[in-house]
Amino acid sequence: MRRLDTIPETDALAAIAAFDGRIFVDFDETLYLGNSTEDYLGQARPALIAAILLLGLDALAPWRRSGSRDGWRIRVLRPLIGGRWGKFCAARAAARLNAPLAAALEGKAVTVVSNGFAEIIQPMLDAMALPWPLITFPLAASRTAGKAGLLGPALEHAMLITDSEDDAPALALAAHPILTRWSAARHARAFAQLYLPGDYLRYAKRPWQPGALRQLALEDALFWLLLGASFTALEPAQLAGILLLFASLWSVYEAGYRDNDVCALAYEADPVVTPQAKQFETRHFEAKTWMAAGITGAAGLALLGSGRPAAWAATLLALRATYYVYNRTPKPGRVWLYPALQGFRSLALLSLLPAAPIALAAGFAQITARCLWYAGYRARGAWPATPRRLVQLILFLGGAAGLAVTGHVNMFALVFLAWNLFIARQELARLTRH
Repeated sequence: MRRLDTIPETDALAAIAAFDGRIFVDFDETLYLGNSTEDYLGQARPALIAAILLLGLDALAPWRRSGSRDGWRIRVLRPLIGGRWGKFCAARAAARLNAPLAAALEGKAVTVVSNGFAEIIQPMLDAMALPWPLITFPLAASRTAGKAGLLGPALEHAMLITDSEDDAPALALAAHPILTRWSAARHARAFAQLYLPGDYLRYAKRPWQPGALRQLALEDALFWLLLGASFTALEPAQLAGILLLFASLWSVYEAGYRDNDVCALAYEADPVVTPQAKQFETRHFEAKTWMAAGITGAAGLALLGSGRPAAWAATLLALRATYYVYNRTPKPGRVWLYPALQGFRSLALLSLLPAAPIALAAGFAQITARCLWYAGYRARGAWPATPRRLVQLILFLGGAAGLAVTGHVNMFALVFLAWNLFIARQELARLTRH
C-alpha cells in the first residue's frame, strides 16, 4: 500500500477543478465541517441521561459481537432525539458546509460516501440543497471494511477526497487520492460540556483502546464490590453505594490524569500525551471532577449507610495530593510514588469498610503486579510485554497459600480466584498456545 501525505487545501481544490471523472467525497470533516454522528447524538435530551446511557454502553461494549459503536449509540439515543434532528439540519447544516469544496465540486459527477449513516446525513444534504447520491453503511452493520468495502472497484478510475488516514485502504485503491485536512473543520464530541466518571479515560487518556472503560469496570469496580462483600453480606443498595463510591474516587483519579498530561506538556521534553488529550475540553475540568466526586460520593455514602463522610473526603483529598506530587516528580522518582496511587485505586474503600484477609491479599496482588509493570515501563521507556494479570494471579495464589497456612482464609477465596482467572483469561490462553 503506497504511503499518502496530506496535501494543502489549495492544492486539493486545484486538483478537483482539473479532474474530469467520478468523484467520491467524504462527508464528516470534509464536505461537512463537523461530525454528523456527534452532532446527532448531541441533540438528545435530557443531556445528562443521554450521556449516562452512552457511558453505560461504553462499559458494556455490545459492538464487540455485532454492529458498530456508533450504530449502537444512535439506536439507544434515537428515542431521546425525536424531531430535534430535523430542526438542527434546517437551522445549522448549511452554515457548516465546506463552501470552497462544494463550489469546486459543482457540475461534476459527485457521490457522497461516508462511514456514517444515511438517516443522519441525508437530511443534512437536503438542508444543504446538495443533490448528490449518498453511499453509507446500514445502521446495524459493522464498519470494519471502511470505504474500501463500500466502493471497491468503483475507485479504480475515480477520485476520493477524505480527511481521514483511516481511509488509507480506499485511498490506495483510488486512481486520484486526495487526503486533506480542512482548517475550518471541527470535531465536537457530543456532551463535551458534561463530565461523567470515565470520560477522560475513554476520550483522552486511552482513546485507542475501545475496551478501556470495560476493563476499568471488570478489574477495578468489580474488585471493589468483592472487597466490600468479603467481610459481611451486603444488601443490593449497599453494593450500588460501593459502585457510586468507586465513581467518586475515579472522578478525582481522572483529575490527576488530566493534571499529569498538563504537566507533561508543560515540563517534559518528550511528553507522552495523546492528540485527544491535547484537544480535550478542559474548561473547569477540575471543578467538574470534584462536583461529580461529591455527588456520587454523597449518594454512595447514603446507600452504604456510612456515617463517615469526613473519612471519605480525606481519602479523596489525599489521593489528589498524592497525584499532585507524583505529576511534578522527575520520572525516575515516580516509581516510589506509584504504589500509593495504586493503593488508593484498589483499597480506598478500606477507609469506610473492613475487608477479609483474603480480599487484602487480592488487593495487594493487584497493586504489586501493576507496580512491577510500571517499574518495567520506567526502566525500558515502553510498556513491557509481561503478562501483568498472570503475575497478579500468581501473587494472589501465593498470598492465599500463606493465609491458608495460618488459617486466615475462607470460602470467599474461591470468588477472588475466579475473578483473577477471569481477568487473566486471555494471557492464560496465550500461554497455553505456546
